[in-house]
Formats: sequence, structure tokens, C-alpha cells
Amino acid sequence: MSLTKALPYRLAVYFTERFPVLVYIPFSIILYLCLSFLVQLISGVDPVFDQYGVAGCLTAFLFMLLIRTFDDIKDVDLDHDIFPDRPVSRGAVLIKDVYGLAIFSFCSLVAINVLVAPNSIWVFVGVMIYALGTFKYFFAEELHIRKPVVAMITHQPLPLSIVFVLIHISLASGPEYNSFEVNHLFLLLTFALPVTAWEVSRKIKAPSQEIERYATFSRILGPKGASAIPLILYVISAGASVFLARHLDLHSSYFVLIGFYLLVVSYAFVRFIAKPIPDRNILKNVAMIYTGLFMLTLLVYVFVRYQDAILS
Repeated sequence: MSLTKALPYRLAVYFTERFPVLVYIPFSIILYLCLSFLVQLISGVDPVFDQYGVAGCLTAFLFMLLIRTFDDIKDVDLDHDIFPDRPVSRGAVLIKDVYGLAIFSFCSLVAINVLVAPNSIWVFVGVMIYALGTFKYFFAEELHIRKPVVAMITHQPLPLSIVFVLIHISLASGPEYNSFEVNHLFLLLTFALPVTAWEVSRKIKAPSQEIERYATFSRILGPKGASAIPLILYVISAGASVFLARHLDLHSSYFVLIGFYLLVVSYAFVRFIAKPIPDRNILKNVAMIYTGLFMLTLLVYVFVRYQDAILS
């Protein structure tokens, strides 16, 4: 594909293939709304959606875009060799376009949190420093190749850090800044661990799918050992959500649904663990569907239970 295509066309290709906005926009909104309502209900206040709510939705979306661009910039040379069909590799998108999106995401995140959500700015600054550190140091190709376990340990806390920022933006909503409580820690695990599980799942391959120079969790730990990690994270997350559901007095059918979701996702992972072949490697798609459905279900049950307080 020609490199002379106009910028709008190149961006359309990137947002179609590498960061589908029709998926990430609703996911960001669902993620933050559910998180925000729960944060405020745990604090014992009626949920409000004010300027911090707008900042939270935008922060969730822009952080996801920033991390996506970081990953593509970090892997640009590797992608040319082993993923020639990706947009940058085949010339449909220029690497300078990806740098531009990264700069735009970073500047927008800073501007939104400084101007719209100033009360939670110090938490945002701390996490942003960590995110930039993952790009410069933790994502270094040499580290991935020579010390993949270290790279895994330094990379995976990023979803926890981003959800931690979103929780504090939610705490700043309303007339006063509410304090971080123990139940907010359960909320952090409920929301962040499924995202981490999805990140791990997308880098699990069957032995015949492994590519030289491409670091995957299955290459480090074996396909069975790597598959056990997201499954454990899902169980912990579901357990934390059940604890919160009991605390918030959600309808009992919530526990049945979460149990059913967990049973389905467990079947997919255990099936691959039993026989790690390409035909059974649907872990990435299962993880994405479970994560989105899990958060949407929690949002619906919270809204039904507290609709009077939310709508007021």
C-alpha cells in the first residue's frame, strides 16, 4: 500500500486494525461509569457524574490508546520481520503517525487531568511517570529477549495503576474528595485483574504458533503454566466482585451469572491446558468477551439496585 495516502486514511487504517474505536469507546465508558458508581457507593455517597466523570471516561480511553501506541513503537522493528501484514510494516500507516498519536494521547491526558480533574492530579502524575518508565525501560527489546520474566513483572502492574487513577478520579467526584477505603481495594482487584488476564491471554500460544524473537508468556512458562495465570486472576477478580456485591446488596441472580461466566471461561482455558493446540487457542477472544460482559453485568446490576440514587 502506498505511503502517499493522506493522513486521515492512514489514521482510519490504524483505528480499524490496531485500535478499533467502536470497541474501545464503549468499553472505556462502561468501565469508568461502573467503576465510578461503585467507588461512590462504597464511600457512602450518592453517585454523581460531573466534570470528573467526563475526565474519567476520557482518561480511560486515552490511557488505552497511549499504551497501544507504546507497544507498536516498541515493536516496530520486530513487526517488520515477523508481522509484515500489520499497518506500519506494510506501509499503510507511518511510524511517525503512531508517534503523533502517542504524543496526542500523552498531551491530552495531561491537559484533561490538570484542567478538568485537578484534585486527583498527584495520583495521575505518579502513574504517568510509571507508564513512561514502562515505555523507556521496561519495554526495551533487549529486556524482553534476555530477561522476559523481569519484563513481565514490570509490565503487568500497569492495568492496576490505571484503574487506581480512575478510582481516585471517582473519589474526587462530587462536593468533596472521599478517602480510599479497604473496599476500594477489592474494587481495584475486581476491575484491574480481568484486564491483566486479557493482556496475558493475548500472549499465550500453542507450541506450533510460537515465533522466533517474539516473547510470549507461553514461551517463558509453557502453554499450560501461562494459561493458569489468567484463570487464577479471573477467579480472584470474581471473588472480589462477589464480596462487593454482598456489601452493596445486589440481587442474588448476579452471583449466578458471574458463576456461569466463570464456568465458561474456565472451560476454555482448561480445554487449552489439557491439549495446547492452535484450534483450542481462543483464549484472547474469550478473555476480551468475558472482561466486557463481566463489567457490563456489574454496571447493570448496580444501576438497577441504585437507580434512584444514580438518576437523582
